[in-house]
Amino acid sequence: MDEPVPLVVSVMLNIGDETGHPFPYNRAVGAAAARLGWPHRAALQTGCQVRHLPADWDVCLFPIRYWSTRVPDFISVWRAAETIIAYLRRRVLPENRPTILFLEFFSFPHLMALVLALLRLPRSQFQVWLLYRYEVHRQPTRRLYGWISRGLDRLLGQRYKVLSDSEPLARELAPLLYRTPVIMPIPHARPLAAPARPAWVDSAERAGQVICWWPGRVAREKGLDRLQWLATVPAPGAERLSLVAARSTGLAARPGGPAVHLLDDNLPAAEYAGWLEAADLVLLPYDALAYGNRTSGVFVEAIVAGKPAAVTAGTWMASEAVACGASSLVVDWNRRDLCEHLAHLARDPEVARQVAAMQAVYAERHTVASYAVAMQALYSGG
Repeated sequence: MDEPVPLVVSVMLNIGDETGHPFPYNRAVGAAAARLGWPHRAALQTGCQVRHLPADWDVCLFPIRYWSTRVPDFISVWRAAETIIAYLRRRVLPENRPTILFLEFFSFPHLMALVLALLRLPRSQFQVWLLYRYEVHRQPTRRLYGWISRGLDRLLGQRYKVLSDSEPLARELAPLLYRTPVIMPIPHARPLAAPARPAWVDSAERAGQVICWWPGRVAREKGLDRLQWLATVPAPGAERLSLVAARSTGLAARPGGPAVHLLDDNLPAAEYAGWLEAADLVLLPYDALAYGNRTSGVFVEAIVAGKPAAVTAGTWMASEAVACGASSLVVDWNRRDLCEHLAHLARDPEVARQVAAMQAVYAERHTVASYAVAMQALYSGG
């Protein structure tokens, strides 16, 4: 008798809404599982703002709260564990099939809740896959991740898998987690919705200007200071640029500087895809310390869409660009002729050729299909 195919369950204790990477990432995991004929479900914390809930996604987990930025409310951790148990008893255990519990956006309290739940359940049908995307080995709580990793190893043995999407990050995490993470593709490289072309792109206000888009969550480590400085520069070539960014950046046009066009902070999927399609250049002036090993889904999305993405030396994105022969994308954000240089990057045929070559590589490497292959290999390996 053939063994039943595994069920994949995304445990999502830390999702806010449909913006950012958790929603498209777990949608892509579900699509990859479907290619293998594996069912996929998701359990989300209550209070999340996911408006378009996919089939088999249940909002049912108690949210973990914090007394401070580093100290969780341990009663909420316990209650989160209770709701994980209730969900698995209701939706998973009765099927008596191999089950992969998948987490890709978490901190140590979320892992504590998972361990507490597993301690009170029969575990023979479970695998746990944890995908690390951040440098937890540099955090004050790093020892907790090591202890939790050891605990999961004792509970599950080879049915506990550690994953990452960055080779340098995986090498640095290995000593802390007592195993080397398996490298996975980045599967959410294509828009979830058909692009809705922004009307402004074809307006007289924009005519002739290079659209430089700073997408994603507004954050200092993503280069907010650099973007705010760029908006105020009365430098040669500045009049050729139009900076497009979220309204909460607080950007304002200055005489002699670039034009500024502000968007809602949380763009619907179709509008996000529309701006990605319309952009002439994607700006990613990310901090090299924060993104030295950390991947960027926005960067992968830009390259897959065939868009040049200006990145910072010393980041994971820069190493990817250099490795793929697109070193022109690595920008010195302090250069005196920055505005002219950005306009050149957006329109240079040689840069376009480099990006097209990199696009071909990424179109095979970072896909739902390649993710499905990696999932099958990981599952078959134990």
